[in-house]
Amino acid sequence: MSALDLIKALILPPVSLLLLVLFGLLLSLRWRRTGWVLSMGAALAMLVLAMPITGALLMAGLAADLPRTPPPTNLPAAVVILSAEARPLDAARTVFEPGPLTWERLIAGGRIARISRLPILVSGGPIDGGPIDSGPINGGSINGGRGGEDAPTLAGTMATALTQLLNLTPRWQETRSRDTWENARYSAEILRSNGIASVYLVSHGWHLRRAILAFRHFGITATAVPVRPTPWPSVRTQDFIPSLGGWTASFYGMHEWIGEIYYAMRG
Repeated sequence: MSALDLIKALILPPVSLLLLVLFGLLLSLRWRRTGWVLSMGAALAMLVLAMPITGALLMAGLAADLPRTPPPTNLPAAVVILSAEARPLDAARTVFEPGPLTWERLIAGGRIARISRLPILVSGGPIDGGPIDSGPINGGSINGGRGGEDAPTLAGTMATALTQLLNLTPRWQETRSRDTWENARYSAEILRSNGIASVYLVSHGWHLRRAILAFRHFGITATAVPVRPTPWPSVRTQDFIPSLGGWTASFYGMHEWIGEIYYAMRG
């Protein structure tokens, strides 16, 4: 685990809130009222984050007001599809296919590419923290989901799926990135080398906000193509009943909001 991964694990709930509960209990041994207030506040926050309404509001806020209209003076010249996850097809974990979220992005990206007739760039680095592919980043052969003999990549699985199942061959594969910031960094290198400064950017709505910030930092104007809408939730009684699904949505929502703040600071 990298230092950044450790920091994220400590900042994001539930770990951060559980640590606050424990710290409050320890504090209560000397300052009873202060300690109990801190512990109860952290426990209440965990309860609120487990409510489906909380996660839905966090997700809807992330997807609101995305730039979905291309700038008239800088029209997109390519479609960039960002990876999410991959699933192994064998016990040895040498062959992979796109996971459910990645599949949704591929379908949406393929649709906009057919409509616009623009070339496709798929972006996603080594799977499971494998060695970085040392092959060319400006294209290359599609090789059954492997971005090099020793490094299966997300971009490789995406390219194979697009070619074999959707009859669309990506022009470029970005195979070095390990996170969204690097998606933008290495994709921008490919795009700029081909004279492209504006793209359609395909991902889930809750992910696009910080992805657009990252691409903008590296000089690429991104028009958002959200995979599926994330509307503001209607208020129902069951949305206030804590659940695992509600907690999961809140976790991803908090992750993206913290990521957006971090990217905005880096930019």
